[in-house]
Amino acid sequence: MKQGWEAVETAFRANFDEELEFGAQMAVYHRGELVVDLVGGTSIPWANRGDTQEVSWIWRLLGSPNPPSWHAMRADELVSISSCSKVLESLVIAMAVDRGLLQYDAPVAQYWAEFGSQGKENITVAQLMRHQAGLVILSSPLPLSLLKPGQEDRLATVLAQSPLNWSPDMEDKWPRQVYHAVTRGMFSSALLRHVDPLGRGIARFFEEEIAQPLGLNISLGGLKYANVEQLSVLGPSSNLAQLAKIVVQLPLRLLPRDWWEGFVPLAERLKEHEVSQYQAWTQQGWERQGLPLWLAGLVWAVKWPLEEALSPVEMLNMPRILASTELVSVTAFANARSMALLGSALAGNGSVDAMQLLSLEGLAAALVLGPPSMEEFLGMNISFTASGWGAGRFPQMGLNGFVGWAGITGAQHHFHPEADVSFALVPNFAYARLHKPSSVRVFKSIHDIIRRNVTLGKLNY
Repeated sequence: MKQGWEAVETAFRANFDEELEFGAQMAVYHRGELVVDLVGGTSIPWANRGDTQEVSWIWRLLGSPNPPSWHAMRADELVSISSCSKVLESLVIAMAVDRGLLQYDAPVAQYWAEFGSQGKENITVAQLMRHQAGLVILSSPLPLSLLKPGQEDRLATVLAQSPLNWSPDMEDKWPRQVYHAVTRGMFSSALLRHVDPLGRGIARFFEEEIAQPLGLNISLGGLKYANVEQLSVLGPSSNLAQLAKIVVQLPLRLLPRDWWEGFVPLAERLKEHEVSQYQAWTQQGWERQGLPLWLAGLVWAVKWPLEEALSPVEMLNMPRILASTELVSVTAFANARSMALLGSALAGNGSVDAMQLLSLEGLAAALVLGPPSMEEFLGMNISFTASGWGAGRFPQMGLNGFVGWAGITGAQHHFHPEADVSFALVPNFAYARLHKPSSVRVFKSIHDIIRRNVTLGKLNY
C-alpha cells in the first residue's frame, strides 16, 4: 500500500466488517505503478461463516460433485467479472480500428456483408459498440452448441439474419440506447472475424495479442478456464430478497424521511436516482401494457441460451456456459491485479510494460464520447465512447472522470485518463442492485483521493 492511498484499504476492509463482501480483490495503478493491492475473505462465499449446507445445493445444481476446497481468497485467484468483460471486448475493437481493420463510423455491413439484411445496412461499428444497434434481443434463443469452437460461421449466419428490435433513427436524433447485455459480444466477435487476417474472434484475439504477451491472468470468453473447479465460486445473492427490499422502499418514500430511514439500513437504502429509475420502469411497463424493451432484454439474457430459467449467477457458474467462447460480453475470469494493470495502459499512453496496445491516436479515437443519452436499462443519461467503454455511469454519486464498466456481481473495471489512474475490484458475491453499495464505497475512496491530490485541470470538481 503506497502512502496516500490508505483510505482505499479502509473502505475495502469496512465491507468485510459489515459482511457486505465475502471474498474480494482490489488493485489500483497510478502512473503505471501498483499503489493498492488488497485481498480479503474466502474463495467461496459463506465459508467464513461456516454455513456449509448453504452451498452444497449450488454444487449439485451445477452438476459439479467435487467443490473446490475452501481457502482464503488469493490475489491471483480467478473470479468471474461478469459484464466487466465488455471493457476487454471494447479494447479489442479499439485495437482493430487502430490497425486499420475497422473504422468506427463505417457500416458493419461494409466488413460483414450478410449483416446488412433486415434493415441493418446502415448500423455503424460505433453504434454497435455504443449499444445503439437495436439488437438487444435475438428473434429466438440460440442452441448452446452454436457457441462452441468450430461453429463460428453458423453462428454468424444466424446473427446476420436477426431483425432489429426497433428502427434506428439515423437522421433526426441520437440513436436509441438500450444495453446489449449479452448480444454485443456475439456481434462484435463475428465482426472481428471478418476483418482479422487470422480470422480470430474476440476471445482468441485477446488471448494471443494481449493476455499471453503481457502474462495477464485473464480468460475472456471461457477460452482457457472452462473448468469451474479452477475458479473462485461466484456466490448467489438472494435476488428475491433484494427485490422485496426494493419494492418495500418505494411506498415507504411517501412517508416523512426520518420515518422510513428508521426502517431501512444505510447499506440497503435506495439512492434518489434509483427510486426515480424504478418508478420510471414501472410506468413504462404500465403504459405499454407489456414489457419495456430493457426488461424484455433482461429476461431474455437471464433465460438464454438455456431452456430453463436461470439466475445470472447460476449462469456464470455453469461450466457449459463458461466454456462458450462467444459470450465475451458476460463470461470472463480475471484477478484484480491483471485487470488494473491492463487499465493502466488505457489511463496512460496506451502501453503496458513497453508493449504498445494502442497508439496515442488510436487511444484518443477510442475515447471519443457520444453525447449523454438516456440508457433505458440503467434509467439514466450515459455516454459511451466510440469503442464502447461507458462514461458517466456514476455521476449521481459524484464519481466523475472515469471510463470503463461494472458488472452484476459488483465487479468494477475503470480508468481515469486525466489522473492516469486505473482500478479493478473483483468480488465473488453478487448483489442485485445496479450500484452495489460495497463497490461504490471503494470507488468513492479512490475518487476522493484523486480529487484531493491530483491536478486534473479539465474536470469540474
